[in-house]
Amino acid sequence: MLTPAELETLLSHVAQHDQQFYVFLVLAAFTGARRAQLLALRWDKLSLANAVVVGAGGLGGGGRRQRKERGESDEGGADDGASGLS
Repeated sequence: MLTPAELETLLSHVAQHDQQFYVFLVLAAFTGARRAQLLALRWDKLSLANAVVVGAGGLGGGGRRQRKERGESDEGGADDGASGLS
């Protein structure tokens, strides 16, 4: 685990050299997403201007089990999948 200062140093360095890897690291550091979720992401599912991941499942899950825990219907089984990055 990195300290906040170490994370800042890492992100600053990577941002100067590889923008895509920078976005990957930011998502990993601040969303709590699992590695498989991050690796499954595609650029067309990211809205960096709006700080949102869109698509089935987003990053935060929001899937069937979480809907049932909230008492929501699972009809259709679809998830709007928008997850904020903030």
